[in-house]
Amino acid sequence: MKTRILLVAMADSSHVARWLNNLSNPANLQILLIPSSPHRRIQVGITQAIRSFESKGGELRVHKLLKVLSLPIWVLDRAQIFDNRLRSRIIRNSIVAFSPHLIHVMETQNGGYPLSLALESISLKGHCKPPVLLTLFGSDIFWYSRFTNHRKKISALLSQTDFIAMECERDRRLTLKLGYRGEFLPVSPVARGINPDQLLKLTSRDEHLGRSSVAVKGYSGTWGLAHVAIEALGLSKDKLQGMTVEIFSAEIGAIRAAKKFLSPNGIRYKIYKKGKLSHSEVLELLRRSMFYIGLSRSDGLPSSMLEAMSQGAIPLQTDTACLEGWLVNGENGFAVSIPTPQEVSRLINQVFDSPELVRSAREKNLLRIHSNYTLVEGNLGEESIYETLLRK
Repeated sequence: MKTRILLVAMADSSHVARWLNNLSNPANLQILLIPSSPHRRIQVGITQAIRSFESKGGELRVHKLLKVLSLPIWVLDRAQIFDNRLRSRIIRNSIVAFSPHLIHVMETQNGGYPLSLALESISLKGHCKPPVLLTLFGSDIFWYSRFTNHRKKISALLSQTDFIAMECERDRRLTLKLGYRGEFLPVSPVARGINPDQLLKLTSRDEHLGRSSVAVKGYSGTWGLAHVAIEALGLSKDKLQGMTVEIFSAEIGAIRAAKKFLSPNGIRYKIYKKGKLSHSEVLELLRRSMFYIGLSRSDGLPSSMLEAMSQGAIPLQTDTACLEGWLVNGENGFAVSIPTPQEVSRLINQVFDSPELVRSAREKNLLRIHSNYTLVEGNLGEESIYETLLRK
């Protein structure tokens, strides 16, 4: 009999796609994916995973209704009159019909809140609640627990959760303060890691001398500060002569900032909107970049930062992210504590003026990533996690 997993997750997420594609033996799994947020299309990596499951004798399918109507249902569910109840009803009905051995929710606000309501309904109707695994994404707890209405919903979800997977010790401490009493999985990046053959070779430590690009994470919505990074690059225009600024996952704020601060200063740039680049293309971009800038008001352990480190790009990352154990300020990159254009420009100039620091940082990063962020035979994969949890 196959193990049935109800997966509540974002159907356009590259993290979810990589989670599914990293399963080592999907033949034993039957997964129903409930899209938790609006999407224009299913992420290409998830589509690949569906085909891979089928070819290996497993099953991975997307909920039929939410596959095509996720946007209008999500919009309605945000209205106070519904407040997540539409999706909670869909999840409740799916639990009853699918009878999963385990529920796995990836991300708290879009997925966890409606799941919490669904589980309350399941309990009231006398149905047995399956064990629940919650994977915390970047700002799930660190940002949202500051607000009273969110804190109540987070605490309600945590009271129904049996296992938590998190990226850093910070989130362990926060969930305990919010009343969580279940088990924690070992600290691990959401994206799990990259294949060893995708890493920059350890013998390539000096090749940065020929790099002619700068990589910028283009998020500029609720948390993203790409506009600050781009303005800072404009202030460092003298250092960027002959280089190209490449902005990926670019949102509208980043695009406007590039027109405002890069074009007038004669700085070449390229824009890649969110979802435009495949994972392999992002790695190629980072491999040709001298450094990477990722600025945000809140984050978990940024996958883009780890991937920049894996490709030899020096990270400049805001310290609102989970940097513990990965980035030491001034040694293998820069932790930005004051995200202003002037301060970020100062750090950019320091990268250009410190070739020995850059060489040393690149070597440390490659060794760290090689040891802690690669997918190798024998690593604990997602299927093993499911099986381990179900034996408890």
